Amino acid sequence: MNNLTDAEIDGGSQESIRQFRVFKRGDAKFAVTANEIVTVAEWRRPTPLPHSPPAVLGVVSIRGRMLTLLDPLVLLGGASNENGNEKLIVALRGDEQLGLIVDETSDNLTAEISLLDDPASNSLGVISHEGDSIKVMDVNKLFSLAIRGRERRKRGFLSQGDDVQ
Repeated sequence: MNNLTDAEIDGGSQESIRQFRVFKRGDAKFAVTANEIVTVAEWRRPTPLPHSPPAVLGVVSIRGRMLTLLDPLVLLGGASNENGNEKLIVALRGDEQLGLIVDETSDNLTAEISLLDDPASNSLGVISHEGDSIKVMDVNKLFSLAIRGRERRKRGFLSQGDDVQ
């Protein structure tokens, strides 16, 4: 199959063909679009962050970037699965500097995604592969999903009504 651009693929349809990386965490399979992955690195124990939500495992340095390491099982409402398997870290592109802990990862997979119309969904859609229905995670929503209900950043030094000169 040849590589198509997003503009050629989308064309207004509810299904499109893209490249994904499927990964496994516990018994669950998830995917992200392949172009949103910087690298897959060997496991390094993250430095815990005090008072962080359960989905945030801490921070870790990968290729000179400090990444906030997230557990995809907890992000999607499950419990963390510490099964003792050697884990990997998937470093993601974007402004949030995020990484995901995974147990296994596949090579890139070209597949059709059934896009979701629900803007409130934390998923871009679903792909079917080898009899599995795999949820495609929306990388742009991962951080807000991890800290839901908590203030992301403290307000600036100015109080309301103060003017900046």
